[in-house]
Amino acid sequence: MANMSDISFVGFHASVNRSEMSLKTEKSILNTTNPSHILEEDPSISQATSLFSEFMDAMRDYGNEHEILPLLLSYEQLCSDHVKLLSKLLAASAPNNRLIQEAGLQRNLLEQEKQTWMLLYTLYDDRVRTDGRKAAGNRSEIECKTEKQLIKRLFEMDDFVRTAQRIVDWLEYASAEKLEEFYNKIQYFIDHAGQAGENTLFSLKRGKYSGIVQHMDPDACMRENQKLTSLDEEDEDRLLRHIWACIRAGQLEEAQHISTKCGQPWRAATLEGWRLYHDPNLTMEDEGEVEGNTSRDLWTSIAWKVCESEGVSSLEKAIYGTLCGHLPSVLAVCQSWHDHFWARLKVAILARVEQELFTIRVRSAKMLAPPEDLMKNSATSFSQILNDVEGTEKDRVKYESKEKYNILQKLIILGDTSELLRVMAEWIDDELEEDTSLINSHLLRFMAHLVLFLRTVTTLNDAAADDDAVRVLRAYVQHLIKSGPSEVVSFYTAKLPIDMQADVLALFFQSVTGSDDRHAQMFMAQSVGIDVYSATRGVVQLIRDDPKSTDEEIISALEWLTFDRGQRMDAIKSSNSIIRMFLMREKLDVARQVLSKLPDQSIDQVLSQWTSQMGFSDLPPEDSNAVRELLALKAYLEANTAFQDWFTHIHRERPNPPNRLTRNAAFQDRVAFEQENKAFECEMDRWQRGADRLAHDAVDKLYKVLNFPGKWLIDEYSSTIGDELRQQQLRRLRQFCIPSLVNLLLTVLRESNRLREAMQVADILADEEKQLYSVFSQADLQRLMNSFREFGMEFMQNPGIDSLGYKK
Repeated sequence: MANMSDISFVGFHASVNRSEMSLKTEKSILNTTNPSHILEEDPSISQATSLFSEFMDAMRDYGNEHEILPLLLSYEQLCSDHVKLLSKLLAASAPNNRLIQEAGLQRNLLEQEKQTWMLLYTLYDDRVRTDGRKAAGNRSEIECKTEKQLIKRLFEMDDFVRTAQRIVDWLEYASAEKLEEFYNKIQYFIDHAGQAGENTLFSLKRGKYSGIVQHMDPDACMRENQKLTSLDEEDEDRLLRHIWACIRAGQLEEAQHISTKCGQPWRAATLEGWRLYHDPNLTMEDEGEVEGNTSRDLWTSIAWKVCESEGVSSLEKAIYGTLCGHLPSVLAVCQSWHDHFWARLKVAILARVEQELFTIRVRSAKMLAPPEDLMKNSATSFSQILNDVEGTEKDRVKYESKEKYNILQKLIILGDTSELLRVMAEWIDDELEEDTSLINSHLLRFMAHLVLFLRTVTTLNDAAADDDAVRVLRAYVQHLIKSGPSEVVSFYTAKLPIDMQADVLALFFQSVTGSDDRHAQMFMAQSVGIDVYSATRGVVQLIRDDPKSTDEEIISALEWLTFDRGQRMDAIKSSNSIIRMFLMREKLDVARQVLSKLPDQSIDQVLSQWTSQMGFSDLPPEDSNAVRELLALKAYLEANTAFQDWFTHIHRERPNPPNRLTRNAAFQDRVAFEQENKAFECEMDRWQRGADRLAHDAVDKLYKVLNFPGKWLIDEYSSTIGDELRQQQLRRLRQFCIPSLVNLLLTVLRESNRLREAMQVADILADEEKQLYSVFSQADLQRLMNSFREFGMEFMQNPGIDSLGYKK
């Protein structure tokens, strides 16, 4: 309140420097004939979605602890800019449009957020200033010779009074911003105001005395118990409403100016009587004028009587009641929760001021005592004041006391950090349980930044409070993952506990597609200190284990592990896991795509990195097993590919012979047939050579799997704890893949007429060192024995060869 600077000596109003919103955006709104089209084309304006990025930028700009105050001002300014923009949009729009109505609701929420940031600023600014004075030992030790000096010392030494005045300044500043709207409505009346009571005076001059006052002095209405004419009554009511609005906004000088302009200079003079008396001649000051009221106690007593008089309007009572501390008259015209809070704070401050003045009596020992009700009914703590506000019978105040921003403001003022965090966490839990949108996205953003502010200025020693803070931050990050701009997710994820960051970031990475976007998100996460390696491993596992993931999504997820060469081993292990999964699902083509996703020379890069770091090439057991597994899986897939190439060549690419000639074919047809037959024989020769080559390649690669060094899919080193699932998968793959490969090998050998070689496969299977036979089921072994028996019977049909394919 501007006039209260006489007491508080530290005003809030000069603290915030204003800046204008983008002129381009504002002009587009003001110049358009239908502003609702702007919302349809760009809903982000009404939703103020840019605030999510702007708040992050503000935190980056003011990231140091000593920059908390500029950061709070930045938050407030950002909200203010959007409120101004939405207000201009609403002013130029039809009120019945749905988009406009939604914009109005958003504007109101952002206005509440803005006021809350202002509250935090004024309270923390007072804390910084107070701590600074205490550290410097700047307490007023001089003798107080004037009322102003005395109350200045009171504000320095009494934390409750000083903080209460700060909050009053905040409440009045918020009201002052709305005063412009009220002023615009009454401006015509003020500009055209003539003499006060001019209609009544005109009636008196015409001799019409019935039902109106007979004199025109300011006290005539009370003294004669009569009224002004109805027109003058309306003018008087309009003027009092404006004066009251100015008083509520802390603009006493403006109220006095309006009074004088409307022909009531006497009223402007009466509004001076509350000021503290100060004579610089009585102090060490060399300059300055005498100010204040030497009979302030008498003025207070008279103003109090005015407030208790029957014939005075409620607005006039409220005006003087605010200045003398008569709470009932002020509350009578207060409408909102903030109005009631302001009124009770004003009276509580005045009670302490009057008590101090009467106790010390620097001006006169005969000073009148303050009104008894003022001292008796005034609260002495914020909790008492807020409880009294919530205990009011007015429905609007009761309703507003339950609004979320008002609850937050209350707890901020009380300084109850633990309860503040508990309440915010409870709101989030309620929303999750009920699966509703009880919490506006901007309220969630505010709560998250409030938590970050509290973390900076206080220490959360309470484990429950710290847990509540984390729940709020995590909820905000989850909202950003779902709906917010992607560029801010990593920044806020880094504010979570370290053991939670990678898991949360992995959830976000699930929704990021496109190589450039993924690479950019990894860079942003690394820049804020998140363990990106753990996050990328996590996202691959999440997508792999999600039953809703498509094969393409699972394969694409591997890209997260290919951006950084330091993650080549992670890429190898994840590729192995995914290939195992697809092999068990008999999706060989998909498994090959996984293998192709792995960067070339990955194994060489792993060995090179390990050697450069450790000075030797032997990998740790777990990594060595992973490399060995990759080679084994690669060999299996290559063997299957070779078989498929051979099979396709044999059964689908065999040349078709020319059509047979009829007995009576013409000479030309016979010549053509001979040419076609020669071409066919050439094609068959080429096809056969290809078949032999592909058969040789397939057999060679199939043998490589069966003869894989140290057994196929068997670890070189014993498995570690937590590796049970992998070992189980390896066993199942051996049981499934090896019998299948043997069948493929026998098929190639049989159709290539390499029966003797086919019989020798039995020797490989029976080898005790490899123990390949152990992975065959009884049914598989029986089918295998039947195949070998058939080979033997074919050999027996040749008299020069025994049943095993050897010459007799």
